[in-house]
Amino acid sequence: SEEILEECGYKVEASRLEKIKSFIGSVGASGGVQNLYYAEVEDSQRVGDGGGVAHEGEMIRVKEMTIPELDAYTQQEQINSPPGFLFAVLWFKLNKAQKFEK
Repeated sequence: SEEILEECGYKVEASRLEKIKSFIGSVGASGGVQNLYYAEVEDSQRVGDGGGVAHEGEMIRVKEMTIPELDAYTQQEQINSPPGFLFAVLWFKLNKAQKFEK
């Protein structure tokens, strides 16, 4: 929940996190285990701008997308996103998106 606050600006209780998977972040000796979680947030939970911790060298831009925007993004020929993000999008589409589609 601390990472959500630092990177996205939302206050989320740890008990509200749903663990999706653990996976190796990259191939090779430097590939560490990453844990992927899902949380739903509301505007009332926004307490900051997010963007990461500057003194740790983080420069994160929060990008909110509608489901049609997400679909269009993932249909591009070239996607400028890491595989972990793309796995998270696939998981969301298979497990949660129908709840938000109209």
